[in-house]
Amino acid sequence: MYACGPTVYNYPHIGNMRKYIADDVLVRVLRQNNFEVQRFVNITDVGHLTQDEFDTGEDKIVAAARREGKSPLAIAEFYSQAFFTDVDQLNVLPPESYIKASDHIPEMQQLTTRLIKKGHAYVSNGRVYFDVCSFEPYGRLSGNTVAQLQERVRAELKKEVFEQKRNPADFALWIKAEANHILQWPSPWGAGYPGWHIECAAMILKHLGDTIDVHTGGEDHIFPHHEDEIAEAQAATGKPLARTWLHVRHLFVEGKKMSKRAGTFIRVEDIKAKGFHPLAFRFLVLGTHYRSHLNFTWRSMRSAQEGWLRYVETIRKLREMQATAQKNDSPPAELLSRLKRIDVDFDKALNDDLATPRALAASSELIGVSNTHLAGHAGLSTINALLERFLHMDELLGLLPHFDEQLSDNEQKNLYDLLAERTRLRAAKEYAKADAVRESLQKMGYELQEHDLHIRWTKIATGQSGTFTP
Repeated sequence: MYACGPTVYNYPHIGNMRKYIADDVLVRVLRQNNFEVQRFVNITDVGHLTQDEFDTGEDKIVAAARREGKSPLAIAEFYSQAFFTDVDQLNVLPPESYIKASDHIPEMQQLTTRLIKKGHAYVSNGRVYFDVCSFEPYGRLSGNTVAQLQERVRAELKKEVFEQKRNPADFALWIKAEANHILQWPSPWGAGYPGWHIECAAMILKHLGDTIDVHTGGEDHIFPHHEDEIAEAQAATGKPLARTWLHVRHLFVEGKKMSKRAGTFIRVEDIKAKGFHPLAFRFLVLGTHYRSHLNFTWRSMRSAQEGWLRYVETIRKLREMQATAQKNDSPPAELLSRLKRIDVDFDKALNDDLATPRALAASSELIGVSNTHLAGHAGLSTINALLERFLHMDELLGLLPHFDEQLSDNEQKNLYDLLAERTRLRAAKEYAKADAVRESLQKMGYELQEHDLHIRWTKIATGQSGTFTP
């Protein structure tokens, strides 16, 4: 399995993260079905131009280096680490390997030479282009035809740019570098750097072979990136590049494309800053099928957090009761039958093209069943049966935070002092002041569930929770 990874010139946004969550669920489901998964994720640190469809513009890493006054290496390292932090917070399992484009320049040059020798590529003014007319299947993944692409290019590019090509739709495998360009390597065609598309093709062929089982990416990768990858690899090997493609649809914010200018470029850190747990965002993503557009709103984020907290709290209660159960029991036959049906519905959903909304519906039913039996003071065998189902689900959903995190003594004292103050104010019917304390706790990142005899608190940033009894 090969997954198109980040171009590390800026922070990843939540639309990017949706794709990696979908990849992660796929890996978990495949392993659950006893497949051995070898997954590689690339880090694009060279060659991704600002106008990649037309091989024009500036390398995004170089542009970021100039904008921030850093070296390209420093830019790539900084934003790579930002990416690793985000996927880790979202419980995305690490791949077998992250592979950097800049570490594979020799392999890209070798593949380019191979394509020239086979008549699929040509040299023009220090650049090497792939001849799309030499590859008859070109356009089958995206539905584009060469004629359509000619019209699109004519509308977009100046005459002097595409006159260097045999066909306006031809794309660059190797790009001539200007003398002062800070990312360049020697090559048989002169100093330069690789085109974006040749990078993934070369890395797949080196690490995973001529044909892989699964290739994933966002829907914006379909054309030109994946279309061009197919052309390069298949023209060189004569074999299909991938047996299966998974493309994740776009995430919109309030119905519109994300935009820094409009203030809708949202990161995982922005979600946390508003008091939401990153795994609540994962819950939100799983609520929409990966082949459907997802419209992000802060209202939907609040709803997702409520659903995620119900899920986490139910499992936490089961674990607490498992540790303190005073009696054993025999789970009722009716309960076991219902649990079996929930199991079947859950597994069937994920095996049906990763139908995560249906899988979440099955988990919601299990929450209801669990709470009913917990209210009846279930014994150890019933608790174990319920918890076993949840843990199976979470192996695939990946929604549980780390339960071993604890508040510091000072944090807990401050929290409990405020909860005691809120309780005192409510008893004195000073409701405005009591609400002000609650608002302070919410700003500190705590979610409260208040009951007659106790208050259940959850620290959103970590998923930690506990019970305060006045």
